[in-house]
Amino acid sequence: MKRQIIYPGQIPLETDLLATNKNTMIALAKLTAAIIGTATMVNGLTCAPNVPAALSVVVSPGEIYSLQNIDGTAYSSIAADTTHSIMKQGISMDSVTLTCPAPAMAGQSINYLIQAAFSEVDSGAVVLPYYNASNPSTAYSGPAGAGTTNNTVRDGVVVLSAKAGIATLTGSQVTPVADAGYVGLWVVTVANGQTAITAGNITQAAGAPFSGTAAMLNALNAFTVSPTAPTPAQFDSSTKMATMAAVQRAQGSYNGYVVVDGSRALAVNDIGKILYMFAGTLTLPSPSSLGIPIGAAFDVFGYSGNSASTKIIPAAGVVINQGEPISQLVILKGQAARLFAATSSGWQVTLSTANLSQNAELANYFANKAVTPPQFDNSDRIATTTALQRGLGNLRGVRVIAASTTLTVDDVGMLIEVGGSAALTLGLPTPVGISGSTINLQLGTSAKVTLSTPAGLIFINGTYAAAFPIQGAGTSLALVSDGSNWTQYGNTGSSSLAPNGYQTSAGGVLEQWGVVTLGAPGTSTVWTFPTPFPSVAPYGVWACNSSSGGTPYYTSSNAVPGLSTASFTSNAPAGTIAYVRVIGKSS
Repeated sequence: MKRQIIYPGQIPLETDLLATNKNTMIALAKLTAAIIGTATMVNGLTCAPNVPAALSVVVSPGEIYSLQNIDGTAYSSIAADTTHSIMKQGISMDSVTLTCPAPAMAGQSINYLIQAAFSEVDSGAVVLPYYNASNPSTAYSGPAGAGTTNNTVRDGVVVLSAKAGIATLTGSQVTPVADAGYVGLWVVTVANGQTAITAGNITQAAGAPFSGTAAMLNALNAFTVSPTAPTPAQFDSSTKMATMAAVQRAQGSYNGYVVVDGSRALAVNDIGKILYMFAGTLTLPSPSSLGIPIGAAFDVFGYSGNSASTKIIPAAGVVINQGEPISQLVILKGQAARLFAATSSGWQVTLSTANLSQNAELANYFANKAVTPPQFDNSDRIATTTALQRGLGNLRGVRVIAASTTLTVDDVGMLIEVGGSAALTLGLPTPVGISGSTINLQLGTSAKVTLSTPAGLIFINGTYAAAFPIQGAGTSLALVSDGSNWTQYGNTGSSSLAPNGYQTSAGGVLEQWGVVTLGAPGTSTVWTFPTPFPSVAPYGVWACNSSSGGTPYYTSSNAVPGLSTASFTSNAPAGTIAYVRVIGKSS
């Protein structure tokens, strides 16, 4: 920017002031060009109907910016400069009224072009006092005392006019072209018979060079005081400035909600929203067809007024994944789910309470059931009625065994019925770590059953052993684990009430009885016990003669009873009936 220099004591010249004005004008012109360029531009100069209503319009104050010569004519004593061009400003300080008469012929209309141009006008003509060298005390009036006037202002103004087109059939009228040096701003259409112009008759001319600079500067000023900016498009991942609206849209807050009350396809505007599923089916197109990026999401909620289920299904070629591909996502009242674009053709369900009943691990929950914990579980897990029955006195079930078998922990709490006709071995599960667990045995065979354990011992009738024989059809026995060994808890015994019979007691005593017909005196008669003793010969055998008033008969000293028979030596007539009683251990 150029500035004039004036010194103390210097005789001032008119060019000092003129150059200062000129230099300032050039500086402002260059700043204007830097902001808006060098094309003609206007600011303000809006157009509105006249008030009161009439066939005229009012153009508001404003400015026009136009590329012009620095000075087309001499600026006082400074010569014209038509070599250089700068952006000059023409100002209209007051409203201007322009008349737009209606065409005289019926059925015709006419378009008026409201046009503007820059003009530079010298004005303010007055008779100025001039220096009189011959008589300095008396000034000349005008140059050389001629009394002529001089212009005192060079004014940049806006020239406005309404250029009439050609009246023609309504609808076919044409807007005239702006005159040379002018730019078109507004088009005013007036029809035959019209008596007043309304706002509907005024439109902005095509290509009107209205400036957005003022709005831009206002926005810039607002930005420095209370910064605002345009909100970028959804899914924009560029370096554009974000706004709080964009932040809220990107965070957990939804950018809106939509009620789905009929079958339709998901739309791009649904992304980022929560969809209230009221009725119908929502079909999911592929994320790529919606033009959304991977990760874009929306939520759904079963609307409280929904009395039926709604569902979400994939379009052809689209996959909905909920751990595995699913054909539909059923949304019941009160259920919710989030779906996000996982691939260009697939959606992933997350944060979902929908379709959980289709998950095998959760199916019991929706059927008001629970998974039965493992046997011997001693935690705070929820028990089921199955677990309750298993833990109560009720037995879990019955297992029938007719051959040698090893039981497992799955047999704990069961009734084990042992049958068959041959002796067998029944292996018990380990008692270690299952304290309190019970094996219930019921013998349905008179054959010997040998119990064995892989750890610890078996304690029955006061005796510990790793293997223990039991015998007697009808015997019931409960074995309880103490954490290390199996212990007898109960023994109901067994019995046969025939003439040759027996009875076992819970304490382990086996008592047998029978009838023996003796042979000739001095001969031995062998009697077979109704049931064999398991492992130890009886403690004693007694016989009574029924025909001799109860005289006892004993076995001879050389006829020790075995596990299944005893011998009697008769000292009575042949055919004598003896009643026998045998006592021993049942196990």
